Amino acid sequence: MAPNIAELIAALPEDTLDDVPQISDDRLHAIFEQLSTRPVPVGSFQRLWAIGGLQAKLTFAYLAYYVRTWFHSSDNKEQQLIETNLRAAFKTLQTMGYLRGAVMKVGQILAASPEILPDQFAELLEKLHFEAPPMHYSLLREHVENELGDDPGEIFDDFETESFAAASLGQVHRARLRSGESVAVKIQYPGIARTIRTDIANLRRLLFPLRISKDWDSLNAQFGEAQAVLESETDYEQESASLKEARAAFREDDGIVVPRVYDQYSTRRILTMELVDGDDYKKFLASNPSQEVRNRFGELILRTGMRLYFSHRLLYSDFHPGNFLFREDGRLGFIDFGGLRRFNDEEWALMARDGYFAMTTSNRQDLLDYIQRSLMFSDQEMEARPDVVGVVEEWANYYWQPLRFDGRFDYGDPDYFRLGASLWKKAAKLRVLRQRPVNIFAHRCNFELCALLYRLRAQVECRRIYEEEIEALGWLV
Repeated sequence: MAPNIAELIAALPEDTLDDVPQISDDRLHAIFEQLSTRPVPVGSFQRLWAIGGLQAKLTFAYLAYYVRTWFHSSDNKEQQLIETNLRAAFKTLQTMGYLRGAVMKVGQILAASPEILPDQFAELLEKLHFEAPPMHYSLLREHVENELGDDPGEIFDDFETESFAAASLGQVHRARLRSGESVAVKIQYPGIARTIRTDIANLRRLLFPLRISKDWDSLNAQFGEAQAVLESETDYEQESASLKEARAAFREDDGIVVPRVYDQYSTRRILTMELVDGDDYKKFLASNPSQEVRNRFGELILRTGMRLYFSHRLLYSDFHPGNFLFREDGRLGFIDFGGLRRFNDEEWALMARDGYFAMTTSNRQDLLDYIQRSLMFSDQEMEARPDVVGVVEEWANYYWQPLRFDGRFDYGDPDYFRLGASLWKKAAKLRVLRQRPVNIFAHRCNFELCALLYRLRAQVECRRIYEEEIEALGWLV
């Protein structure tokens, strides 16, 4: 006799993402401890297999949830969705923690973008900013010996074997130099640069059908741009140079603290810098800061990006919470400079100067001309794709709205942030694939900045800061 519907529903697995009875901090620490002893997988098949396995588990989990919703009340549906989201987020966190590299960086970007993912996903993936699985000390010690020529215990007067921060490309340990200075030693995971090349190559394979599209050349160039910038983040000598440039860019009265670099203890894969004190983002918010304090730090964060952008032609594309420290003296610690991208002359003329005049003019045609150049559209394509042009125009106005506002712009307004999230979805549906490669990091920079200020609930005088930063360029007329 054929089974009835109730029997079929009962036969569905309760959890297609493995048994996760309780997702607690202890459970997460146990998983991270296990992952710490496993080297980062660098092979193409290994990484593709891990991502494919995760995708299959997520698909079956949500399919099972969807089937059950046909036969349950609305209250049960909501609870089951929360549980499914939580289990899916846990498995995603575990897989990204294992793979690290570009895959984990995607998780960090998603975690830093509220309203994009369900709350359960965002809350768990946020741990990738502060509590990612570190490399075990036995693996780390060998790596340090290869880079600096000796055991960390011999090189430094004191070296903490447990990291105090771990992220997508490396982890950070507190140490003390024999001259007495307290330092942070940033140590890259072995083989992480190779994983970036592998992940980009896998992505190109997965998108093979798009090769027949007229947008493939542009998309392929964007992949190349992403790979170049991500690989530059694995070059700590380049980050050291960026740290020094940024340190020189800010004056004492700016209220922004950039750590000093110790070259004699740094290599391409190890970066030793001054230990900057301050609360991380989570501890800062837990202290329930006043609106005035939130506003001050929000303005300092905005200032960091604008100073590097206009004074040094550097696009800082990594506005995630783990890169900033909130100090008791009111100054902002700005501690990570891996995600920097310098404009060439052509890009600078288009992105900054022409973009500035296009967005400040009252002539809409100037803006449309700028959009056409950004999308690399012909006149015929501009006429044929008004939907794409319209979404890009909405994007431009969205990003420039705070800079056109006279007074404190409220980044904590959920309607403003949700508008940005809806534009991401619009662009995805329209398959807006063709654009200049640098645009992908400009979008990331702008959206992550909005997301961070939104979570701080900061009210910022954007226009004042903007005009102060461009005044030296002679653009104010």
